[in-house]
Amino acid sequence: MPSFNGNPALTISHLSSLTASLSATDLVNALSGYEEEMALHFDDFAVFGDIELLTTYYSTHILVLLLLDELSEARFLTLRFPPTLSEVDGLLVLSKKLLRAVWSKEYADVYRILENTMWPDGIKPLINQYSGHFRAVAFKAISRAYTTIPSRLAIEYLGLPKSTEDSALEDLIKEGWTWNAGKTFLQTSPAAATTSNWTGRGPGIASLIGVIGFLGE
Repeated sequence: MPSFNGNPALTISHLSSLTASLSATDLVNALSGYEEEMALHFDDFAVFGDIELLTTYYSTHILVLLLLDELSEARFLTLRFPPTLSEVDGLLVLSKKLLRAVWSKEYADVYRILENTMWPDGIKPLINQYSGHFRAVAFKAISRAYTTIPSRLAIEYLGLPKSTEDSALEDLIKEGWTWNAGKTFLQTSPAAATTSNWTGRGPGIASLIGVIGFLGE
């Protein structure tokens, strides 16, 4: 059954199919084409449509905007969430927490939220992509911003599992970082900021943007 704008009617299964098959750029364009339709399913006081579809749609939209580093657009999108669900639905609340953590550069919170088990299966491919993307951007930012960094801080910024700390840090050595003499600090490699495709545990994506100012104080 076609929707009012000529696109196939959006369902959970169709949304999952779009997420699995489209590039991030194509996906955000497809989702934008459905937003007017989604807005017909709620007003300021009530929801008239499928709550699961609405929350999955808006959470998917937030994640793909994060994947494209469109943080400002993602923030504007949260203002268009269904008002009666925005502060009480677990998935929408989790999506907003992730956006806030990314915006404020709360690295540990970002990785903790990404590992939350609440994310639906249809969204998990985006979670895995964004996990790798966030690590890769952080790695390149550290390589540019620091000449040396304590290993514990590198682990925090990159979301490395402490249970496999040694092997995880060895992966950084393979990317051009080196230990100082006492193995208390890692010496970064500026070249890694432009040549590395390291993404840590996540699969990541091939294209990465500039990260000037990514690291906060």
